[in-house]
Amino acid sequence: MNPAATGVITSTDTSQLNSMASVEKTPEAAFAPLGGTFAVLTIDPVASVEYLHDPEATTASAKLVSKDYVVSIPALQCMFNPAAPFREEDVLFVQQGRPQDFPAQCIDASMSIPIVPQNCGVDEHPSKREPVRMATNPFPFADCYLSAFATANVRTANILVVDPIICVLHKEDQLRVSNLTEDDFELRRLKRLREQKGKEEQRQNVIPPARRMTEAM
Repeated sequence: MNPAATGVITSTDTSQLNSMASVEKTPEAAFAPLGGTFAVLTIDPVASVEYLHDPEATTASAKLVSKDYVVSIPALQCMFNPAAPFREEDVLFVQQGRPQDFPAQCIDASMSIPIVPQNCGVDEHPSKREPVRMATNPFPFADCYLSAFATANVRTANILVVDPIICVLHKEDQLRVSNLTEDDFELRRLKRLREQKGKEEQRQNVIPPARRMTEAM
């Protein structure tokens, strides 16, 4: 998992999602999860190594204890072949607590997307962004946020299911999440360029003038 994924909500907390009595509606059979919704991601260690056809890997993975993770499904999902047994999905891990800086990765706490409810005001949150809201039930965890850098590309089965929608973002906030993640990727890119330029200028300052002239020739 990306080091930027801290405070990820795991299986010790996900029962709150499953215990919520009311749902927006029971949709018709569809390929779950749907874009814009929140889901519980479960990793199957044995199925993950099945393609290797390696008995040792299968035996070792069977001993692993897997946790569940609360994730957000981007509104814009990739096209896929419904006849294929599996498909890829990009997910954002839901994190809880105060966002942190990761200087080595050029990520700072402002590159985060808060989720309602928050115990602090917009001006007190590192992102200074309005929290995204649910169109259905209130989100059951306080002080959570999404990050463009706490993501995973996962495999899920192409199975039509009738899956109750418990938490889904407002349509406008689904678009906001997509735009803000793109903004944060660009902010990190620019930050990396500035740091690279600063290191290059620092390097030039410590090189003796005679050597700089030689390198320039």
